Amino acid sequence: MTDDSANPRTEFLPRILNTPSRLVCYNGWSDETTSSFGSHDFEQLELRGTRDQQFEIPSLGDKAGKLERLSLKAAGNVEGLKQFSAVSNLGVSTRPRNGLDLGMFGDVRRFFFEWDKSIAAQLVLLEKIESLGCIGYRFDTLAELKPLATLREIAVTQGTLISLDGVEGFTKLKSIELAHLRKLESIDALYNVPGIESLRFTRLPKVSDNLRLRQWSSLSHVYVVDSPLSIDCEGVGTLDSLEMIWTNGPVSNLQWPELLMLKSLKKVGVVDPEMNEAAIRATLGVLGRDIASLKLVGPRKSKQIQLNIA
Repeated sequence: MTDDSANPRTEFLPRILNTPSRLVCYNGWSDETTSSFGSHDFEQLELRGTRDQQFEIPSLGDKAGKLERLSLKAAGNVEGLKQFSAVSNLGVSTRPRNGLDLGMFGDVRRFFFEWDKSIAAQLVLLEKIESLGCIGYRFDTLAELKPLATLREIAVTQGTLISLDGVEGFTKLKSIELAHLRKLESIDALYNVPGIESLRFTRLPKVSDNLRLRQWSSLSHVYVVDSPLSIDCEGVGTLDSLEMIWTNGPVSNLQWPELLMLKSLKKVGVVDPEMNEAAIRATLGVLGRDIASLKLVGPRKSKQIQLNIA
């Protein structure tokens, strides 16, 4: 009986919520893969293979030049990528064995990669980049990304990041996401970027700063979980764009009427032992706002209030 598990095969996966429709090519490229590329309508092409599996991609015609999303998870040699030079969304989880020239992807605006020294050295070639995501970041600060002045979004998960020094150079930055960074000590440098709209922090064990929300007048999303970081809500009523505030950590200067009167607010998750469900319902009732859902989750003395406003 023949084991076909290592032979090239192709799978079409339809869109599910925010996950794009994909044509996933496993274990190399074949004539069947070429046929599937031409016959399916999909948003993203994904290549998956081990170091010994080759992707020799033939000329695929005009359709290749219209592809917008490409994901590389192929460790073997990959040939024929230049025809996908129009992609605007590129992910590199595994660098191909024969290398990867980012210079061929001049239209990329969203780029994600799992740390690779040779890839990091080429980031400057992505002249139109607006969003950068990295797993396993190996620089101590963000200063090394200074040439990427067009960045609007930065997401760093895991790695050796110690400080956010250099972030002030990203004058267009709107969103920053930091997760599982055991060496990061402070996020104070973010106060030098007044245009921030979204803050997402997860498991930053050494960061014990006081997050003063009023410093960012356009703030819309705040998410702080499993971190000693404290959220200071003084002046939160001036944040006219705030849609979500979610944390399981300490919160100070929270005035519920001031928060709930924000017309933009849709989602709240905070720990406040002094507040109860009845009081929240009463406050929203006075303000003429409807509740989509409301529940208290967790231990009795540290229950998190989880509120969705209609």
